[in-house]
Amino acid sequence: MTAPPGLPRLLDTFLEELDERVTALESDLLAIERTDDLAARTELAASVFRSIHSLKGASHAVGVQRLESLCHDLESRLAAARSNDLLFDADLTQDLMSATDVLADAGRRLRAGESPETLTLGSPQPRVHALLEPVATIPETLMAELAPAQPVHQGAVDAGAAAETTVLLRTDILDALIAVSGEVVVARERVAVATEGLQELDAFVANWRKRWAVERTDAVAAGVENQSSSQRIDERLAALDTLVADRVARTAAAVRDHQRVASGLDSRLRKLGLQPFAVACKGLERIVRDVARGLGKEVRLEVAGETLELDRAVLAHVRDPLRHLVRNAIDHGLEPAAERALLGKPRVGTIRVSAMLAGDRVDIVVEDDGRGVDEQAVREHAAARGLAAPSDQGALARLLFSAGFSTKSVASSVSGRGVGLDAVRVAIEAILGRVRVTWMAGRGTRFTLQVPLSLATEHSVLVRAGGATFAVPTRDVRRALQVHSDDLRTLEGRATLVQAGSRPVAIQDLAATLGLPAREETSGAVALLVAWDDREVAFIVDEVLEARDLVVMALGRRLRDLPVIVGGAILGNGDIALLLDAARLVSRPVALTEALTVPRAASATATRAVMPRILAVDDSATTRSLLRSILEAGGNEVAVAVDGADAWAALQLRAPDLIVSDVDMPRMNGLDLCAKVRDSAALRGVPFVLVTSLGSAQDRQRGMEVGADAYIVKGEFDQGTLLDTVRRLLA
Repeated sequence: MTAPPGLPRLLDTFLEELDERVTALESDLLAIERTDDLAARTELAASVFRSIHSLKGASHAVGVQRLESLCHDLESRLAAARSNDLLFDADLTQDLMSATDVLADAGRRLRAGESPETLTLGSPQPRVHALLEPVATIPETLMAELAPAQPVHQGAVDAGAAAETTVLLRTDILDALIAVSGEVVVARERVAVATEGLQELDAFVANWRKRWAVERTDAVAAGVENQSSSQRIDERLAALDTLVADRVARTAAAVRDHQRVASGLDSRLRKLGLQPFAVACKGLERIVRDVARGLGKEVRLEVAGETLELDRAVLAHVRDPLRHLVRNAIDHGLEPAAERALLGKPRVGTIRVSAMLAGDRVDIVVEDDGRGVDEQAVREHAAARGLAAPSDQGALARLLFSAGFSTKSVASSVSGRGVGLDAVRVAIEAILGRVRVTWMAGRGTRFTLQVPLSLATEHSVLVRAGGATFAVPTRDVRRALQVHSDDLRTLEGRATLVQAGSRPVAIQDLAATLGLPAREETSGAVALLVAWDDREVAFIVDEVLEARDLVVMALGRRLRDLPVIVGGAILGNGDIALLLDAARLVSRPVALTEALTVPRAASATATRAVMPRILAVDDSATTRSLLRSILEAGGNEVAVAVDGADAWAALQLRAPDLIVSDVDMPRMNGLDLCAKVRDSAALRGVPFVLVTSLGSAQDRQRGMEVGADAYIVKGEFDQGTLLDTVRRLLA
C-alpha cells in the first residue's frame, strides 16, 4: 500500500485516536462486567463495536494493515456473538480485554519507530487466538444494526461545526510556546530593571538641577555670576529635564503594556498545558480489575477530584507512582473477601484515589480500608538487613521508602522486589514533591503525594552563598535567623545550632555543602532554616535577598550529576539563580571541620599529654567496659566512675581532657553532673559528651541546655560515631 501524503502527521493523529479508543474500550468492557441490566449491556456492546469499527477505518487510512485486519476480525467475532445471543459472557469480555492490550502495545510499537507496513503485533492471551479465528458470513441486517450511523450526505456540514474552537496541538509545539512565554516573562523583568535605571537618571538630573540652583544663588550673592552662561545652563538643564522625563514616561507606559500582554500570554499558554487529574488516573480501573482477579480479591475503586487541573508534566510524573500505589494497596493492604467478612468488614475492599488543592500545592491521596502496615514485619526485615528497628511510625515510614526495602519474602508479578516505594519517592521528589504514609492497624493505609500545580514557576527564597545566587522553594523554608558563636554545639558528631526557645538543629554552610568555598567567619552570619519531612537544617548563607516567583527552566547535561540542583531561573538583572532541592539538600551532611568551627572554652590542651585522658561515667559495668574498650582503642587514656557523684569526686582530684557520661544514674545523673562541671571555673572548659538511651527531642534539648557539647543516643551510635565525636572535641 502506498503511504498517504503527510503520513507522519496523520500517524500522530491516529495514535492519539488509538489511545482514546483503547481507553473507551476498557471503560465499556469494565462497565459491562459491573452491570446485569440487559438494556445497558446491549448499549455498551454497541459502543464497543463502534470503537472497533472506527479503529478499523483509521488503521486503513494510515496503512497499518495488521491493525486493520485485527479490528476486522474482532468486529466479525462480536457480530457473530450477537447473532448467537452470546452477549458478552465472562470469557468473551476477558478476551476483548486482552485484545485491547494488543492494540495498546501496537500503539507503543508505532511510537517507538516500527513501520506501519511491517508492524508486528504482540502475542495475545491464548483465548484471544480463538477470538480472532475466521468467522462465518455475518447477516447484513445484524451488521447494519451494530455499525456506526453514517451522515445522510457526506458533504453536509453540521451548523455547529463552523463554531468548533478545539484543535489538536502537538505537545512539543505547546512546550516550545510555553518556554518562549517564560522567556518573555524574564524579558519583562529585565525591561523593568532598565526602567528603574531611567528613573535613577531622572532623579540624578533633578538633583543636579537643585545643586546648580544652589551654586547659582551663591554666585549671585558673591557677585561673580555670569548671567549669559547661567542662562544657557538653565536652558540646557530644562531641555535635559524635559527629555529625560518624557523618556521615563514613555518607557514606563511601554513597560506596563508589555507586562499586561506578557502576563496574559503566559497565563493563557500555561492553561493550555493543564490537564485534569483524571488523565493521571487513566487505566487505574483496569489495573484494579486485573490485579484483584489475579489475587482472588474483591476490590472497588473510587476516584475523586478528577476535574482538578494540573500541569501536564506533573501528571506525567504522578501516573506511574499512582499505579504502583494502587497495586500495592491491593497486594499488601486489602484482605481477601473471606478474611474481611470474618473481621466484620465489607467483603469488597475499597481503594480511594483523590486530588485536592492545598495552597499552591496539590495533595494526591491513595488510601485503602485494609489491614494497614505490618509493623512487626517491617522491624523484622530491618533487623535482617542489619538496621536499627524503628520505634515510631515516622521512622518506620522512612524505612519503607528506602531503596530495596520489601517485607515480602517471595517476589510476585505485583510486588515484593524492593523497587516500589523507593521508586515512588524518587519520582515525586524529582518534581520537588513529597510523599508520606500513615496507617491504622486493621483500618487501612493512606499515602499522600504532595506535588506542585506546575513545574514552570516556583515561589522561592533567593540567597547568595559562595559567590553564586541560589533559590530554595518557599514552602521548604521555615525562617531566616542570626547565628552567634555561643549558639553552636556539637551533637552526635555534627555542628548544631542551639538557641533559646527552639529545638537544636544541625547547621551547615550552604557553600560548603555545595562544594564552594565556605565562609571564614561564622559568628554574626545569617542562616536559612530549611525543612524536609521531620528533618531541619540551618544553612549559613552570605545574604538573604528576597522571596519571589521564578520561571524555572531545565538545566543542561553538564549539571545532571548535581541532583541537589533541579532547575535554574534568569533574574531581572541577568543573574542566574539555581533552584535547590530541599530533600537532597538536607541529606548532604558536611564534615564539621569542612564547614564550621564550633567554639568552646579553652581547656588545658596546651599541657595535655600525648595520650588524652577521658573520664567515662556509667552505672552499668558492661557499658563502662564497652566505653573503655572503644576509647582506649582510639588512643586515649580512660578512667571510669560508677555514677555522677563518683565522677564529681574524681574531678576534684584531677581534671580530664574530656568527659563521656550516661544520663540516667543513681545519686547524681549525667545532666546534673554536666551542669556542675559548667558551673566550675576550673572545669567549665572540659568537653562533655552525653551517651544515653534517652533519644526524644525534649531529652536532647535538656542536654544542650545544661551545656553538653555532644549528645549521642546509645541505640543509634557505633564505635566510629563516638571516636569521631571525641576527636573533634579534642582537636
